[in-house]
Amino acid sequence: MRPERLELQGFTAFREQTVVDFAKLELFALTGPTGSGKSSLIDAITFALYGAVPRHGRVEPVISSGMNEARVRFDFELDDRHLTAVRVVRRSGRGASTSEARLEEKEGDVLASGVTEVTAEVTRLIGLSFTHFTRSVVLPQGDFARLLHDTPADRQEFLKELLDLGVLERVRELGKQRLNAVTRESEIRTERLRALEYATEEAEEHRKEKERGLASLVESVGEMSSGLAVLESKIGQHNKTLEGLSEDRALLVGIERPAGLDSLSDDLMRTERELTAANELVNQARKTLDEVREHRFELPTAALLEQMEERQRRLRQLTNELNGLVDPTTGHEDLEQKERKARGVVETRTEEHETLKVSHAAAALLSEVTIGDPCPVCRRPLEEVPTHSGQDDVDAAHKALIDAREHHEATRKQLEELGRAVATYRSTRDGLAQRVKTLQDDIAADGDLAEIKKSVEAADKSVKDAEGAMNAAASAHEKAMTEREEASQRSDEAKSGFERVRYGVARLDPPEPEDESPKHLWDGITTWATQKIANLDAELNQRKSDLAELTEDLTDKRSAITELFHELDLEPGYDPGVTAVRAHEGAAKDLETIRKDRKEADEVRQILISLERDADLAKSLIDHLRANRFEGWLLEEALHELVDGANHLLNELSSGNFSLDVEDRAFAVIDHRNLDARRGVRTLSGGETFLVSLALALSLASQLAEISTEGTARLDAIFLDEGFGSLDAESLETVASVVTELASRGRIVGLVTHVRELAEQMPVRFVVVRDGAGARVERHDR
Repeated sequence: MRPERLELQGFTAFREQTVVDFAKLELFALTGPTGSGKSSLIDAITFALYGAVPRHGRVEPVISSGMNEARVRFDFELDDRHLTAVRVVRRSGRGASTSEARLEEKEGDVLASGVTEVTAEVTRLIGLSFTHFTRSVVLPQGDFARLLHDTPADRQEFLKELLDLGVLERVRELGKQRLNAVTRESEIRTERLRALEYATEEAEEHRKEKERGLASLVESVGEMSSGLAVLESKIGQHNKTLEGLSEDRALLVGIERPAGLDSLSDDLMRTERELTAANELVNQARKTLDEVREHRFELPTAALLEQMEERQRRLRQLTNELNGLVDPTTGHEDLEQKERKARGVVETRTEEHETLKVSHAAAALLSEVTIGDPCPVCRRPLEEVPTHSGQDDVDAAHKALIDAREHHEATRKQLEELGRAVATYRSTRDGLAQRVKTLQDDIAADGDLAEIKKSVEAADKSVKDAEGAMNAAASAHEKAMTEREEASQRSDEAKSGFERVRYGVARLDPPEPEDESPKHLWDGITTWATQKIANLDAELNQRKSDLAELTEDLTDKRSAITELFHELDLEPGYDPGVTAVRAHEGAAKDLETIRKDRKEADEVRQILISLERDADLAKSLIDHLRANRFEGWLLEEALHELVDGANHLLNELSSGNFSLDVEDRAFAVIDHRNLDARRGVRTLSGGETFLVSLALALSLASQLAEISTEGTARLDAIFLDEGFGSLDAESLETVASVVTELASRGRIVGLVTHVRELAEQMPVRFVVVRDGAGARVERHDR
């Protein structure tokens, strides 16, 4: 895995968008003051790939303070493939979560999406788990010299953690679980074997004998059952025949001759004669009634008589009204003269009133002048002022005129009313006279009303008498008809009853009737029924005798079958054949069961042997995986492998001046410049300590890669996040030369340091600067 480009925003100290371009770099330094955020760049790479950083257990702390989102994009090369890992973390009400995660190729193909999916695909492609990646590609601060200076016990715990030797304890625990499972299964199998103890060879042989005996029973019962079936069929047929004969006899016994058949024929003839006589009587009464009704029809109807009487009453009334009219023309001339006189008075009073009005107007004019003023009429000076009547005279004249007019108007109205009364009188008189004449003519045409009324009364009486005779004849006819219908109904009911009875016994072939009279019909069928009952009784007795013989034979055969069952301690049940078959099937099933159980018992014994071997193996595994045995041996081997790898690097880095050795899990330095003198690791100078620690770290990284998840890890890059501040100038020179040598071997090496002297010796420096807005990265090329 070779880094190409890192882009982050809102991640720890890097609030704003920050880009770090690693393309075509082999050696570089991430530098800046302590706490500026150098290590956060390495954390960002780890987070983009695995969704976690070594120093945080949750995703929330990676988000910059005051920010709601952190975004990281990491471009890298792997086996000539250019890949991009992107993760986005957002805050929420319950903390923070990864809202976006994807892994894609440069061409745009998405290899994985989702938090878990991306981490799994990165692990598969790179060949390193998160733990192995952080221990072999990113070497955190303080881990270089830890292996070198720790006590053997601490070093053992450190190596156990790095090499994930906790898996041995997990395997040992799995061994315990396996032992417990095997023990439980053994107990279950043992219990099952106890349940199968009955399945012996003797028990199987006993069940074989029982199965054979029941097979013989099935065969015997089958043969005997065929005879039983024949007998049962015959008995069934006899019972069915007896049932049919009994039903036929019951039908015949139920035939009863209706009562009254002997007198029914006489009643029919008598009622027929009475009905004929009643018909003749009705016809004669109807003829008489028609004749008197025809005569009455020729006379006036009651309504017409009423009209004739009404005309006479009306004539008398109109005559009285005509005679009672008063002639109003007597005072008409006097009233006309009175009206003319009143009209003359009105004319006189009108002239008087007009004269007084003119005189009063002149007086009004003179009231305003004096002697000597011009005359209002002739304009000559007045010698004296004339006197005239006053307003009172005018008013009196006006009142007299009004009275005269009112009197004339009243007289005129009286004259008009009298004229209208005269006209009404004359019209009424003439109308009454005309109506009287018309009634007189009509009455003359009617004839003598008294004689007519006598004739009508006589005719009405004749009609009433004829109607009474008709009603009496009709009642007699209705009675005769009712009696005739009753007799006919009785005859019909007797015939219908006969038909029902004959239909009910039709299957017994009753004789055809020779006469249709009810008496003959019933006499014929009752006689036939009596003879038929006697025949049926004889047949019933014979059938019952035959049935008794068949039943006795059936009982004997069933007793024989029951005896066969009792010999095998069985009961035949309702159906011996079915009982025998089921018993045989049960015995065959029991035989098959015991055979299976014997086979299962043999299998259980073999399984118990296998389980015992598994238990021994689990116990051996648990014993070997104790901490003082296999784990100790494995750690010892790991230390030797670690030292061998470190010495290979030290031989090149120190030009063969010294190497490492391990004894009793403690490190020692072999100084080849001093006759291979052996000395403690704490006697090393700062630069020598760095070389030895670096060699151990790189050796450890290589071993971790070899035992990685996929076992195919490519360690093309390494980040050294070590505290270089304690090194002197000479040691720093050594560090610079060592990392340069590592970079020249094709591996990308990145130093994380705040030591400026060391950083300035690197060809490229990424300087992390932090201010109030957050951290940013500046690139400096040497």
